[in-house]
Amino acid sequence: MIFGGSMLTQKHRSLTAHDLYLFHLISQPQISPRGDLAVYCEHSVDEKTEKKYAHLWAISLPGGKPRQITYGKQSDTSPRFAADGGNIAFLSNREDEKQPQVYLLPTDGGEARRLTDLKGTIESFSWSPDGTRLLLQFRAKDPEDIEREKDEEKKKLGVVCREIDRVFYKEDGKGYLPHARRHLWIIDVRTAEVRQITEGDVFDEWDPVWSPDGKEIAFCSNHADDPDLDPDAIDLFVIPASGGEMRHLPTPVGPKANQSFSPDGRSIAYYGHEGKGEGWKNTH
Repeated sequence: MIFGGSMLTQKHRSLTAHDLYLFHLISQPQISPRGDLAVYCEHSVDEKTEKKYAHLWAISLPGGKPRQITYGKQSDTSPRFAADGGNIAFLSNREDEKQPQVYLLPTDGGEARRLTDLKGTIESFSWSPDGTRLLLQFRAKDPEDIEREKDEEKKKLGVVCREIDRVFYKEDGKGYLPHARRHLWIIDVRTAEVRQITEGDVFDEWDPVWSPDGKEIAFCSNHADDPDLDPDAIDLFVIPASGGEMRHLPTPVGPKANQSFSPDGRSIAYYGHEGKGEGWKNTH
């Protein structure tokens, strides 16, 4: 946490509402593969507009001085170094405050380049081991919502009615969930080509991870007849990074998360516990 200068120069003074706008919060620190640079987000709130902003800062290691590397009235978040440390991928709403996209910024300076033009929520992304691709966990916006945003009258009216066909239809902090499911997408960093590798309107895919050679992706998914009614029926799957048929990995019945490949790519570790409806059990 960082405080504005005027706040530090006055002693023994009660905190006021104005002082809260002087707070700058730090989050999402990332260290470059070579260990010589760290990048992080600095968050602030504009007192006049009440809008929240975030920018990327970098600091040379060890003992360097922090320097700002993105500017503007936007939120730049989730920085991720490429394997060679030459580029930083991050999310930004600089062109549409309601729709963050993935951008690419050279570590040694320069303009950020936009990589995606997606309508929906980019929930996570990660670099391939060779630094040529990005793996996205993405939930598309419903087509009717996209069409409504194009019509000013419909936009003013908002959602007049909503069809609910799922048990889990709303989440705290997110509101009503779209009908679309979470799926996996691949971005070619050089060409900015975006390709969907999983699809469907019944199952979600989440927690995707690259294999060490970048040829496969492991992820969690619930393929029960109705995942909402059987939420602990989570399994592990593997799919070629180029797309194709996914492969189910036999595991004990029960919740699973945070899987990771072994260095040689022959095994996958994950944590979870056996059994359904037994959230009180220890996770291993």
